Order: sequence, then structure tokens, then C-alpha cells
Amino acid sequence: MIKTEKVLHLKSSRGRKVRVVREHYLRERVPCFSALCQAGCENDGKVLPGDLTHYVVPDAEVVLNYLEVLELVELQGVVFTQTACQALHSKGRRFYNRLRNLLKDPRHDCVLFANEFQEFSYCPREKGESQEKWQTR
Repeated sequence: MIKTEKVLHLKSSRGRKVRVVREHYLRERVPCFSALCQAGCENDGKVLPGDLTHYVVPDAEVVLNYLEVLELVELQGVVFTQTACQALHSKGRRFYNRLRNLLKDPRHDCVLFANEFQEFSYCPREKGESQEKWQTR
């Protein structure tokens, strides 16, 4: 497990800027929720079926703009990243709840992958980089 730090710049209720540092731990073994996993992940709960030929991994911009297309039952094997879900949460609670319902629905074959906590998929935000650029990178 690797420990990193995330620096957040928030506004207080009085309008002052506050710098908050949070500990962020990266792990090598994060469940991928795939039945075809060769790494031996401990996949508890909902798992993508093994008969799929491809997985769809939309980035934050695709999730923001095309959520209604991703809600189609015909589209299976969708892996939503934590970064994309956080971007959708910033757009509004209604969109975020739609995504949560999509992940809970057993008719849809889609899962949430915690890429922010996986050692090999974590991508720290560069200094001066906009949030939109970081989410698509």
C-alpha cells in the first residue's frame, strides 16, 4: 500500500479559502468485478459476465454528455470509473442518482471501478491542470 496526499482548496462558509490535505492510500489489489479476471481479484457482489467480448470504459465527458445512451439495456459490460462518477456528481444530484440506480439495476451489466485507489490506474492531478483535462487524462 502506498500513501499519497491530496491537497484540496475549499471555501469556508465565510468565503475564505482553506487548504485541506487528505491522506490517500493506493492499493495494488482493487476488485475489478470481471468474471474473466486472471489476477484473482476478490470480486464480491455484482460481477460482469464472462461471455462478454468487450468492455466499455467511458471517460468523464462521455458520462456527462451521454448518460441516457449508457442507460440502454442493450449496452452491456460498462465499467464506470470513480473519476467519471465524481464528475457526474458535480453536475447535479439528479444525474448522480441516475448513475447509482443504473449500477444497482440487475438488468444492466455495469460496475463501478475505484480507479482512484488502484496503484496502477491512479493518475495524480498536475499543478495548474484543469479538472476537465485531468478527468479525461
